[in-house]
Amino acid sequence: MNRRQRRTRRLEATPGAQVRAFADAYRCPDCTADTELINPSPSVYVLNVRHDTTCPAYGAMCATPDHRRTTP
Repeated sequence: MNRRQRRTRRLEATPGAQVRAFADAYRCPDCTADTELINPSPSVYVLNVRHDTTCPAYGAMCATPDHRRTTP
């Protein structure tokens, strides 16, 4: 494989596909969390995970002092 082929292959393997695959595969082990993948600008992806209010993982995140709760 030469340099041109490596560059072409690297351009074909977009990170967006990998991010979407991760977002689709994400499952919270403690609840039935909903996920939403947002792409506000090129190369920037935001994965919103909406846990149930009874989720222990969500409760642990809210218990940390630096957590900023943005949803009710």
